[in-house]
Amino acid sequence: MIPLAQTKLHSATQKGNCFATCIASILEIPIEAVPAFEELFASYPTQWFSWYRRYLKGWGIIPVQKDAHLPVDSYYISNGASPRSREGDRILHSVVYLNGKMIHDPHPSGDGILSEDSFIYFLPLEQPKIT
Repeated sequence: MIPLAQTKLHSATQKGNCFATCIASILEIPIEAVPAFEELFASYPTQWFSWYRRYLKGWGIIPVQKDAHLPVDSYYISNGASPRSREGDRILHSVVYLNGKMIHDPHPSGDGILSEDSFIYFLPLEQPKIT
């Protein structure tokens, strides 16, 4: 995992790219190599997840979303309320976790998340065969 800083911060005129930055950090690739999922979600809320799954399939992994920590010894993404949320304006934020603890926040503040609403784990597309 290479900690990267998000290149777009949430504002009234743009969505932040924390989620894509977490993926880039975990895959150890430049942020520019990851689609702007924040824009896809805003424009195509019912289709973005299939595009996201297809993108990760190209990396040989499949995302699995859960609402609890799983006992895995690998990097995963936790999504929750941003500390920058305001009354009536809940901002979602994504950070990287390992073994139940946040190890990287792509936002410059490093403040993490206020809640752990969901977790995305990355599983190998092909499971090794036992002989």
